[in-house]
Amino acid sequence: MRPSFRAILFLIAAIALLAACVTPEELDWRWRTATLDMRPPVGPDAIGSLTVAGRVDATAFTDDALWALVAVPTRRSLPVNRVVRIDLASNRFNDLFAVDGFAAGAMTAGHDAIWVAEGHGGTKVHRIDPRTQRIVASFAFPRNPVALAVDDNAVWVIAASEAPRRAGILLRVDGLALSRIDPVANAIVETIPLPVPDARGLTSGSIATTAGAVWIATPAGEVVRVDPRTKRIVASLPLPGGNHGRRASFQLATSAGGLYLVRQVKERADLPAAWEALRTTAWAIDPGGNRLASEPFQFASEGVVLFLGEETAWLGSTRVDAIVQAAPGTFRAAAAPLKIGYPVYALTAGRGSLWAFSGARISRGDSRDITWITRVRIAPDPPDTDGDGQSQPREPASDEPRGGPQQIARSL
Repeated sequence: MRPSFRAILFLIAAIALLAACVTPEELDWRWRTATLDMRPPVGPDAIGSLTVAGRVDATAFTDDALWALVAVPTRRSLPVNRVVRIDLASNRFNDLFAVDGFAAGAMTAGHDAIWVAEGHGGTKVHRIDPRTQRIVASFAFPRNPVALAVDDNAVWVIAASEAPRRAGILLRVDGLALSRIDPVANAIVETIPLPVPDARGLTSGSIATTAGAVWIATPAGEVVRVDPRTKRIVASLPLPGGNHGRRASFQLATSAGGLYLVRQVKERADLPAAWEALRTTAWAIDPGGNRLASEPFQFASEGVVLFLGEETAWLGSTRVDAIVQAAPGTFRAAAAPLKIGYPVYALTAGRGSLWAFSGARISRGDSRDITWITRVRIAPDPPDTDGDGQSQPREPASDEPRGGPQQIARSL
């Protein structure tokens, strides 16, 4: 007798549920923590390095530490999220604890706390006290909390808006919603549905905050502005060129007083994280005019990794060993390229250091990722030479690229 379609569907859902419920005890014995003993090669500009199992999905800084969310390999097909902490004074690495979810998690700092969103497969956002390094509150969402941002009065979260269950089995994941956590009341106080058609399955999105506005980049290739006072959508900015489906990811960031949107498109969705073939494009957004403020910065080189910090931008590459500091908006080189010994898949900067994350595989045919984390001391901003209070980028040497982002990207 052939099994019914309903029975097959139930079996698939049960297997998926069991795969998502990975606990620290079920980790492969070699991967019970995020730490590995091996050390990566160190380039001439590196001041420290370590190796962790898995892929670093998100980071945040406190005054004394870099925090990270690492998707660590398991015996099963899905990794498990672990929260880790690196002490900035000693470079000591602490693997703290696991949370649910297996990919695309988020992390941010604000209101005297570290906030962690579990990402795909998860349902919670956790508030961590950085002094005790413990979870002090957790907030439940239907499914897939994937993005976080803070402002003076709130913590903002993007998650799926619906995740109905039957007999404890997840039936589907639908919709996209923006939620507001009140950090004083420790409660979710607002949820705003977002107009994203066909937002199903693995949720994605990004959030940034500016004065009087919350900005959301949706998987449909649109930027939405929400007024935090009225809780209403006041503007939508469609992106030219379409959204490229699930091959594309969108990130919003503020840098040097500006708001930017970065789109990364995988040329091949089947490539592993360490060897992604990326096409990167950046737009400046005019918050006052609710419009794209510039023509897109289309980076010519394949594999450009862009990080927008508070005052400066950093360009890395998944293809070559070079990291370039650049001015946000023009992406003109502000210093000579740094060398750490290998390409990168992500960058972050803070507290006087640049942190580079490089991917690799344990061995040929082994699907488990490792990440080399390299710390680079960065020079202070160039001195102000014209009296306007703004740092001035140095002129490139004769053998360095000049001009816009295409020349800079070619130098990578």
